[in-house]
Amino acid sequence: MKIPIKYVIDSGAWFKYHGENISCGQYCGPVDFRFRVLSFDMINLNYVDESEKFNRDYNPLSEGNYWIMKVEIVNLTKIILHCSHLSNMIVVLDQDGFEFSTADWPLLSDSEYAEKSGLYDLPAFMTPKIKYIGAIAYFLPKEDGTEYFLSVNSLEGGNIQEV
Repeated sequence: MKIPIKYVIDSGAWFKYHGENISCGQYCGPVDFRFRVLSFDMINLNYVDESEKFNRDYNPLSEGNYWIMKVEIVNLTKIILHCSHLSNMIVVLDQDGFEFSTADWPLLSDSEYAEKSGLYDLPAFMTPKIKYIGAIAYFLPKEDGTEYFLSVNSLEGGNIQEV
């Protein structure tokens, strides 16, 4: 299932993720969480400390841009889950069906920008039934007029539906 991100944001709707036999660290079993997307914007690297390092150490900035998705998320699984596993289950698709997972951007974890933008706000472990607000970064190719969609990681399986 793919849902236009513009619709997801404009509607303010909550979505539920459900997956069977999902591996989250030492846990393997059903995973459920609900979430809603508050915004999805390209990151202006002028506001990121030490941004000049990104071209050399991470993704080629001449080819793509970092985007930030602000989310509210609630773990509905009966145990505490590692946040990175939850955020990796939600992917962005472009109109051609290419899938993009969360960006590997470790410098953000210690940056001032991470604190201000919400990238630092999602905890390492998410307690069931508690609502967390934070952000997830994606690295997307530079393409004018691209429409983006929300979907699930094809390697993990599972599905999302509006609730």
